[in-house]
Amino acid sequence: MAAVKRKKSQQMRADISGDNVMGLQMSGECMPAAGFPKQDLKHANFADADLRRSSFRGTDLMDANFQGALLADAFMRGARLKRANLRQAQLQRTNLRRTLLRHARLDEALMMHAYLEGAILRDAVLDGADLQFAQLLGADLTGASLAGTDLRGAVYNSKTKWPDGFEPMDHGAFPMRWLSDEDQDKVELEGPPEDSE
Repeated sequence: MAAVKRKKSQQMRADISGDNVMGLQMSGECMPAAGFPKQDLKHANFADADLRRSSFRGTDLMDANFQGALLADAFMRGARLKRANLRQAQLQRTNLRRTLLRHARLDEALMMHAYLEGAILRDAVLDGADLQFAQLLGADLTGASLAGTDLRGAVYNSKTKWPDGFEPMDHGAFPMRWLSDEDQDKVELEGPPEDSE
């Protein structure tokens, strides 16, 4: 059974080529460590897909559906996820640095230890999301909905932008400057997953 799944996954990887595969339908597929860098995947459907350790570096994923997808340890740096559906997605330790997540739906997403430095989350919905120990250095959360969001242990800095009236320390997040020099070095050294390409 595992060999059949592996062969099917390899066949799909071979079929996904070129720069434009807009509207791709991959719902429920098992494709760990797949590569989709710098492709046009607007409106793609990856709902409930297994995409752990996959690369979406610089990919256009506007209006894509990742609801319930497994994206732990994925490399999504610089991806454009405007209005993407990431509800209940598993994004633990995912590299989301400099990612455009404006108006994205991240309700109840699991984002523990996610790397969101410089990410644009303006007007995104993160209600009930788990961002424990996430790195939010320089992230822009202006206008974001954070009802019930778990920010315990999340780290931010003076460049992080929060919704009006939102007090991150009241929700368990703390400023980088509170860390000891040694712990600040650890934050910088323990980087996110890198692209294998």
